[in-house]
Amino acid sequence: MTNTHVVENTDNLKIELINGKKYSPTIIGKNIDYDICILKIKPFKIVKLLKFNSKDLKTGKIVILQ
Repeated sequence: MTNTHVVENTDNLKIELINGKKYSPTIIGKNIDYDICILKIKPFKIVKLLKFNSKDLKTGKIVILQ
């Protein structure tokens, strides 16, 4: 997930995970009014995500949704 304005003028998207692996995502949905964009990657194996408590979130923190 990212902001729509981040991806709107590019044809060469890349996602780099914390383990250093890089992927070319597909945009599967976006909403310009809410400035939100959903990206999809196809990793070769299952990617483990960190769990977090939403009470710990602050403005500017990276969020991963599953």
